[in-house]
Amino acid sequence: MRCLAGTLLALSLCFGASRQVELPSGGSIRFFVRNAQTVFEIHLPGAQPERLAVNRDATVADFSPPSSVTIVGERKGVAIVLVDTYPSVPVGMSYCQAGKEKFLRIIAIAQSPPRETVKVKLESCRQNIELASAGLQWLPNPSTIRINWLRGPSQLEEAREILIGPNGEPAK
Repeated sequence: MRCLAGTLLALSLCFGASRQVELPSGGSIRFFVRNAQTVFEIHLPGAQPERLAVNRDATVADFSPPSSVTIVGERKGVAIVLVDTYPSVPVGMSYCQAGKEKFLRIIAIAQSPPRETVKVKLESCRQNIELASAGLQWLPNPSTIRINWLRGPSQLEEAREILIGPNGEPAK
């Protein structure tokens, strides 16, 4: 029986079993893997579901589904801010076998189809990127995300602030 359960789990991972998270304003996002991409199926109240396929990077195995997707914030009718997390691709000598790769994404939903306007690597075992303890903050007014790294993508201590404009794009 244990072998059968393991086989079913492996098949569900290979064929993109989906999971879902709820949005603060109502609706939900279902997510699954297809052709080495993560697909977000966005269900907004009163609208037809729409899909957005996003790329990961080489630190994530091609057919690895997200271990979690967390909604960080939402500018209602404009943008959704989420974090998707994956297991790291293991390296020799057991390096990163229990590690994770985390991405921050801003998805503009003001117009159809939805589109990814921001993708930022938040954490990475493979690239030695680490958030500070209060590393991610959502400020609903004025629709801003703050990121603080102990070691950021530049490999130095780093901070970034992203203001989401009325079209879901980062404001300049």
